[in-house]
Amino acid sequence: HVSISSGAEEAIISFYAASSDKAQINIINALGEKVSSTNIIPAANGNNTQHVSTAQLASGIYILELVLNSTQQAVKFVKN
Repeated sequence: HVSISSGAEEAIISFYAASSDKAQINIINALGEKVSSTNIIPAANGNNTQHVSTAQLASGIYILELVLNSTQQAVKFVKN
């Protein structure tokens, strides 16, 4: 499960990892274009929190994609 709390300058992503492994956070715009990518090496076993800057993003709807252990989870958020 991945959750996101979005503010004007950053998004705070919370997720659970069953084991320590590489993770990647992608932000995708409404046109399907990847506008940001952040590697987390490694994600810790258990609960994780990651801060991602959204200051460079224009206002709009985005999808945050978490890739962890070859699985993808996505959540929609709005940048005001």
